[in-house]
Amino acid sequence: MLDFSFLKKPSILVPFLFLALYVLTSPHTVQYGDTGELVTNSFFLRVSHPPGYPLWTVLYHLPVRYFNLGNPFRVASILTALISFVSILILTLRYNKTIDLLVIGVFASSVVFWKYSVLPDVFALHVLILVITLIVFDSPALLDKLWMIFFISLGIAHHHTFLFVIPLFIFSLNENPKKLNLLASVVFGGLSLCFYFLLFWFHPHDYGSWGIVDSFEQLVSHFLRKDYGTFTLQNNKTLQQSSWIEFFLKHFFSEAWSIVVLISYLAIKNYKNVLKNKKKVFVFIFSLVSYFVFFIIFGKINLKGDGEVVFEKFLIQPFLVLIFGVLIFLKRSSPVLPKWMMIIILINGGVNLYKNFNPNNYSVNTSIEDYLVEILEKLPKDSVYFTYGDTIGFGTYYLKDVKEVRTDVIQIHNTWGTAWGPKKFRKKFPGLISKEDHVFFDNFNFNSFRFFTNYNPLIVDDGYAIRFFGQVFEISKFNSFDDYQRFDCHIIQNSKTMGNMMDYSYFEYGRLFLLRYGDCFHVKAKELIYNKDFELAKSNIKFALDNSPHNPIIRRDLCKLYKILNDPELEQCTAHYVEILRTMNYKYYEFLE
Repeated sequence: MLDFSFLKKPSILVPFLFLALYVLTSPHTVQYGDTGELVTNSFFLRVSHPPGYPLWTVLYHLPVRYFNLGNPFRVASILTALISFVSILILTLRYNKTIDLLVIGVFASSVVFWKYSVLPDVFALHVLILVITLIVFDSPALLDKLWMIFFISLGIAHHHTFLFVIPLFIFSLNENPKKLNLLASVVFGGLSLCFYFLLFWFHPHDYGSWGIVDSFEQLVSHFLRKDYGTFTLQNNKTLQQSSWIEFFLKHFFSEAWSIVVLISYLAIKNYKNVLKNKKKVFVFIFSLVSYFVFFIIFGKINLKGDGEVVFEKFLIQPFLVLIFGVLIFLKRSSPVLPKWMMIIILINGGVNLYKNFNPNNYSVNTSIEDYLVEILEKLPKDSVYFTYGDTIGFGTYYLKDVKEVRTDVIQIHNTWGTAWGPKKFRKKFPGLISKEDHVFFDNFNFNSFRFFTNYNPLIVDDGYAIRFFGQVFEISKFNSFDDYQRFDCHIIQNSKTMGNMMDYSYFEYGRLFLLRYGDCFHVKAKELIYNKDFELAKSNIKFALDNSPHNPIIRRDLCKLYKILNDPELEQCTAHYVEILRTMNYKYYEFLE
């Protein structure tokens, strides 16, 4: 008979309160980064970017495809919230003293864990597997439950950073060295690796599937992330390494400052208890330090701009491991903590809830869908749209394939730069390009199709005509735009503001979506402001805003211009700007900074 007595414990309120919070702030439509691709590929059972995440794809497929809540992305978001709820529930059932619940609350309310508890990415499931692994490390006797071994082994079929907690699992096996446990570990580990063979079944020839997974060799290449560069976050050897340790510490001190105080206090007052379990402490520290060393050596990515958003996902694992280390120590030593310690941890959790609510309240964030639908609806028939960037590319992919918005528009994914991209594209859309290589513009059939892109048009040779088309650029051969207004973006190449162009056309993926290079008139207006031609600047920036109504940076700069001109429209402009920030989870740009 099932035992539900745990539901009577007051501590059970903690995970349910966070479940309510996550569901309340979960998005109703497509968001940034990889989420559009992952949800779409789970919907259709396609191959996602390396390593493929077969476990995630299978787990999400049925609810995303067949649960009708109006939007498959919404279903995926709620499922993600439920997975994080299970992680917190397991922790609170295991560690349920008041101090334990406060520590868990700090983690559950942290900005990055909260974010990936509402956005349908792979990290909520990764955390759940990590939690089970860490609990077994704390109590190796749990390995007698073979389903625990099976669940832990699923980490092999999910996220590569599971590798760094394998030493903890090996230690647990050593502490509970039954032959059945060792055999089950080998068998279940092998079965979990077999999940990757599902990629052969995930319609690998579909245009939306990543790569061409036809052979065992290609499967291994996908598993090893060779498109990106094995054991690295980005296939770019010229990047300068940013300080991973500095980035982590900045985040940890910001989100868990009370835990830093608690660790310091415990280290001073109870260091003897640490020395009693030297072997366990060594394995724990080895797992944590090896994670940091790996990212210092191989995690080469520029933290500026969207690089920080790529890296922040990888903060969750060491954050969880540190929090878990504190929980284990509290359980083993049962220290008597002063009241002020409890109070500051409570305050830390409260501050997290307050400051992280707006940045993680994706329930009101429809900006990405609004922006992408605007672009798609304005494109004419026989259009080809080259989407650059994960948010633009995967968001458009989701809207076209799942929501069936402008299915007549041909989308070129940002996978064009891969070795297999042109081949797959030509097979899917014969007649659009003449050769399977990456010199795209020279091979494109401009006679039969119109070509649009959000990519930087300054890379296009002088033999092509470029005009600003709504929120994107249209590119054509020769001077085919003579019959209507043309704005040639090459004129901004020598602009004084060109060097800082990304500063005011940049978007922070997690909280806001706006153009990268799509608004030439905004750039032109900035140049005119620099030259103090304010009236002409105003006409250009208003034109840019008419075509990019969801871009708060343009609205902000218009308000700045109104302030310079003492224009009475400043008050209304400010009100519009504040409303945009409220609905777009925006944090970086302060008004009239």
